[in-house]
Order: sequence, then structure tokens, then C-alpha cells
Amino acid sequence: MPVDAPPQALINHGRLLLLTQYSSRLPPRSPRFLWPPPRLLLHIQPFLAADLLGLDDDGEETGDATHRAEVAYQKSFLKELIKRIEEAIQRAIEDGAERDDWEVEDLLLSHYADLMAMPSTSSGAAVGGSDPMESLSAALPYTNHSTPLERHLSYYYPLRHPQEHGAHKDLISGWDQVHLYESSALVGAGTTALKTWEASLRLASHVLCNKSEFTAPGARVLELGSGTGLLSVVVAAVQREAGKGGRLCATDLPSIVRGKLKKTFEHNDVTTSTTADTDVQLLDLDWVELEHEVKEGKSQDDPSSASNGQASPTQALAAFAPNLILGADIIFDPSIISPLVTTIKCALEAGAAKSRAPSPQALVASTVRNVSTYSRFLALLDAAGLVSEEVELQRCVVEAPTYGQLPERTPPIVAFSSGHDEQREGTVKGLRIRLPS
Repeated sequence: MPVDAPPQALINHGRLLLLTQYSSRLPPRSPRFLWPPPRLLLHIQPFLAADLLGLDDDGEETGDATHRAEVAYQKSFLKELIKRIEEAIQRAIEDGAERDDWEVEDLLLSHYADLMAMPSTSSGAAVGGSDPMESLSAALPYTNHSTPLERHLSYYYPLRHPQEHGAHKDLISGWDQVHLYESSALVGAGTTALKTWEASLRLASHVLCNKSEFTAPGARVLELGSGTGLLSVVVAAVQREAGKGGRLCATDLPSIVRGKLKKTFEHNDVTTSTTADTDVQLLDLDWVELEHEVKEGKSQDDPSSASNGQASPTQALAAFAPNLILGADIIFDPSIISPLVTTIKCALEAGAAKSRAPSPQALVASTVRNVSTYSRFLALLDAAGLVSEEVELQRCVVEAPTYGQLPERTPPIVAFSSGHDEQREGTVKGLRIRLPS
């Protein structure tokens, strides 16, 4: 006899569990990919062709083609999914179900067959196991791949209280997403802005757990080294949802601000401006240039500090006057640690000059790949007279509805989950930095 269907709330949770991980292109054979229990998987498989692959009842692809997973990832995911469904069917039969009660959904099988009939590409060789983009040596190679590829991925996260419905468009009610286009090159042109790193994901999850810090009236959040823009897009969404007038300034090198960062905001329908009189500002901020300006002894009011009519780095910080500074995976090159510390101190001082209590603080998340590099950062913070303390970065976790009829526990949905292996790729640490009392 067929297995009794779990409640709709649990079915929806299982669907979201797979959707969030599939959309972020988490390798399906990674030990960090959280699969629904076998019995629940049987009940959600009829929805998966639409939820994940964007297929209608006739097997035709719908939706935005640029948002689909690359063929290599689809092949890898469907291979693992079908294997798990077949194993779940076998377990159901062993538990007394009739052989005809369950079968793998035709749409999943036919789409997998179509994909396997396509010519193979070398770019997808390792997708099923550990994602090579998730590995980074302690010594970062400042070279581009000869033919870097670009892939689309989305990170779903809970922004509002979800509603319980069955259709895909309502399944994600209460959830928002960040659309990103990342390069397969790990690092290029002296920057890590080609992809989103683990510390950025962890800090974005921390933001969701501490929304009040970023949405209080008068909140002015500055992100240093925004890169692909994931963290800033999340902060902008949280501030917009709160509607309390919070402001955000996303910064990076000029080439990144005008390229990758600007495009990310456009893809996510976030209106930006390069001027200070806006909710979301994009700002060129070169830490090396700022440190040079400070060493030259130029004041923020010095007209000679401006370049081509544009505000200098210290002038721009003074104009924005941040009361919360964010940075994620910005400690990777020993040569820029001193300019980074100078920038953090200037940003804190700029905020303190215009802020009322509480005093400005910086929150930096780092994947510690090289202990000596991180230790140098801590030492320079101390030498600059800044106070720092390690903080735990909180995970935003959505637990599964309680249901005692399944023998296995249904995993929670972890916002901004990834295949990051701390033993191989570095521990993620959070650091809160402030001016001395």
C-alpha cells in the first residue's frame, strides 16, 4: 500500500530544501548537501521538474533561460536525485508498499536522458563531487583562467514570514533571492571579486539573524570590498523591507564598482546611485589611495584631496559617516592589510564624528586560510589603537515542521549554505572592531 502522505507544510519544506541548494549550485554529492529523508523524497518528486528544472507538464523549459543551471550541473544533480529516488522506492517496497505504487517521475527521467544525449564538455567534469571553485590555496594565484566561464546561481533566504501554499510561485512566498553571475576563475586582476566567498555567505546569514542592527533608524552601513555584491544586496533588501530609512554604501575598486558590482545590483532590481543622497550608494574606494592620503596628512576639508572634481576617499567616508562597517573575505593579501586597517579606522572615525550612541563598529568575516596573514591583520589593528573581539557568526536556520511519522529527521534549511570544508579551506571567523572608549 502507498505510504501516507506527510502534511503539506513538510512537503513544502522538503521542496524548499532542495530548491535552495540546487539554485546555489551546491554539489549534489557533497557531504554538506542536505537531502530530504527517503519517504519524504518520494512525495516531493512530482514537484521537482517544475521547482528545479523549470519544466512544464509537457517537459518544455519555461522561465528565464539565463537563470538555468549549466548542463553539467543538471546532469550531476539528476543522476544523484534519480539514484536516491530509486533507493527510496526500494525501501518503500521493503516496508510493504506494492511495486507499482511508486516510480521515478517521467519528466525527471526524460530530461536526464536528453541531457545525457548532449555532447560532453570538459567544464563539467568535477561538478558532481567537490566543486573546484570551492578550493583556494593559502597563496592566491593572481592569474585568470585562459577561458573563464560564467555561471548563474541564486541564493534564497527568508526575508518575511512564509505562507503555506503549493504552487512554486507561492512556495517561495516570504523568501527573497540574490541573483549572481560568477566567473569560474578564482582570482583575477589582483582581486577575489570574481566569485562569492564563504565568509560573505556566513556574514549574510548573520545579517538575517540580527536585522535590527542594520535597520535601526539612521543606520548607515558601509561595505568594504563588496566584490560580487551578495552581502550588500541582502543588506539592501533587509533595509527596504524594514522601511526605517536605513542607508547602504557598497564600495570596491573602480573597475569592480562599474563592472561586476553594478551588474549585480541591476540583476537584483536594486536602484543605486553614485551620490550620497540615495538609499543605496556605489562608491569607488581604493584602500591604498586612502592610506596614501592619510600619510600625506591631507585633511578631509583640503580641496587638494579631491581628484578630477571627485571626493577623495577620506572625504567620501566623511560624507557617508557610517555607523556600521562590513567586510567579508577581505584579508587575503598581506600587502593590502595595512591600507585595509587604515581604511577601517578612517571609516570608524568618520562615523564617530557624526554619530550619536551607539558608537560605530566594524564587523569583519574572514576565512582564515593563512594564519600568519590573519595574525598580521590583528597586530595592525592593535597597533592602530583599535579594539577588536572575536564574535560568533550566527546561522539563519529554518527548521522542518514537526512530524513523527518519518523514521528519519528532516534536515533544516540553512540560508546561504555551501560546500565549504573548514578543515581543507579554512575556518570562518567573525571580528568586531571599534574605536577605543
